[in-house]
Amino acid sequence: MKTVLKNLVIIALATLLFSSCDEFGKTKLKFDTSFDVDLPVVVTPGKSSFSVVDTIDILAHPDLVDYTDQISNIDIQSVTFEIIALNPEPITITNADLSASVPNLPAANWVFTNQMLNMGTIITLDNSNNQLTNTQNIFMAQQPIAVNLSGNISETAATFTVRVTFNSEVTVTVGL
Repeated sequence: MKTVLKNLVIIALATLLFSSCDEFGKTKLKFDTSFDVDLPVVVTPGKSSFSVVDTIDILAHPDLVDYTDQISNIDIQSVTFEIIALNPEPITITNADLSASVPNLPAANWVFTNQMLNMGTIITLDNSNNQLTNTQNIFMAQQPIAVNLSGNISETAATFTVRVTFNSEVTVTVGL
């Protein structure tokens, strides 16, 4: 009886150890990081419209450069819109669209209407149309991300810079 029990224990341990060989020696690391893009807007005298685009290359991010082949998840926690430069002050965005996109995936879009902006204004963007899910899918594509801001202001001339920040929790799987 002792031999049978001993053999069953050995078989059970062997099954547990060898059934997850793929996961053996791998560790999941989670850390918080943010992806920022600054969008300098210039509205020339006599005009009220603007359009600016810049790119985020997540694989060049200093927190991720060592893990480019090991990213298993990028969970977008929040997206903020911050005014870091402004002249004159205040201005009013009569209508604007902010988007993040990559080819072949639904874009994440936020719309602003009659939004007064002062220096230091920070707006946490909503998730009313699944923008955070779309943003997460966009980031997980691991392609350069186009961030576009276009619209109109009530003033006929202005300069301002918007910092868009994508706050995230990144999971990487590293092998030993």
